Amino acid sequence: METEYEVPMLTAKLKDGTAVQIRPVGWNIIGSKGRVDISVGEKNGVLVLKDDGWQILDVGGVKEELVLLNSDSLADLIGRLVG
Repeated sequence: METEYEVPMLTAKLKDGTAVQIRPVGWNIIGSKGRVDISVGEKNGVLVLKDDGWQILDVGGVKEELVLLNSDSLADLIGRLVG
């Protein structure tokens, strides 16, 4: 059974004014416990929640080897989306 609901989206602005949107997509998605999309303009990154924590799955439409999310990997993800 599918249930529709609204969740808030976070928009953060970088020092240069670039908007980074962080949007929850869902939970209990096949292969993960949850998903969050991060967008900069038309480019998107996908985070998935696995048993050992949040991981980066996709950057700009390119599937990645799963990388554990931390401050360095988040900065790299955003840099690749901005760049």
